[in-house]
Amino acid sequence: MAIRNILTAALFFVFCTTVVSYAQIQTNLERIFMLLDSAVVETSEAVRSDNSYQIIFSSPQSMNFLENRVVMEFNSHIGSKKDKSGLVLNFTLSDAGIKYNDTFRDWVFGEYLVEREAALSGSYILKEDEKMIKSGMFNFSKIDTVKYDDINSLENQGIPFTTAEVPPEPFFSSLLEPAIAIGAAALTIYLFFNVRSK
Repeated sequence: MAIRNILTAALFFVFCTTVVSYAQIQTNLERIFMLLDSAVVETSEAVRSDNSYQIIFSSPQSMNFLENRVVMEFNSHIGSKKDKSGLVLNFTLSDAGIKYNDTFRDWVFGEYLVEREAALSGSYILKEDEKMIKSGMFNFSKIDTVKYDDINSLENQGIPFTTAEVPPEPFFSSLLEPAIAIGAAALTIYLFFNVRSK
């Protein structure tokens, strides 16, 4: 009876520590979209005016397709009326990308996880009749954790800034796991025969 309780407790412990519930993880591009939306909101608040603006977007060629999202976001914050004020907002996206940092396990026998960092930076200039009124810079980053095995599905190979070098799996962690498994099995067998003999 005692051995059954010990084994049940051990199995329950292993089950509870290896089953982890994950929410729907955003793709790398969705993380960049989130940061881009934050940049538009911050810029809109900084240059808030009763007048609408002509939006001029510029970026490296690989990020040109983000223009539509930028314009739509600005229109939702500052209106989409035809500009008659002579106000021009130059919104420049200078860099966006993903970086994978540390690789680790969520538990001894758990899956490999990777720390993912999304970053975006740029600047804006508000001009009226070619005269600068306001300017500023923005720099956003967000860190979360993703499964190592999910990285390929989170990247978009056709969009370079959504991909990054993946760190290797930790060497000592891969050695430690078999050692712990063998030790646990040996301990279980020892307890089984030791308790049974008594």
